[in-house]
Amino acid sequence: GNLTLTASRGSFGDGDGNYLSNLNCHWTIIPAVSNANVRISISEIDIIDSSDKVILYDGDSTNSARLNGEGFTGQILPPSMTSSGPSLHVQFISDSADV
Repeated sequence: GNLTLTASRGSFGDGDGNYLSNLNCHWTIIPAVSNANVRISISEIDIIDSSDKVILYDGDSTNSARLNGEGFTGQILPPSMTSSGPSLHVQFISDSADV
């Protein structure tokens, strides 16, 4: 699914328990405050399959430059990241394997 967040602070997640296979979830963060950069901190991550990942984009869509290369996977908390402009896009993708 897709979700756009406009609050100056907030959180989102995938819910409790294991995530499903074949997911392609999108969250776009565009604060109502203009000319503000977006800082994202991941407080929990537990991605078992290395082909499943969280990808951060420096803009409002997957057409923007990636902030974190090939994406985050595993259980180690990544560092906070900041967009260069007023929006940041988050994508979570999982493959067809069950978790």
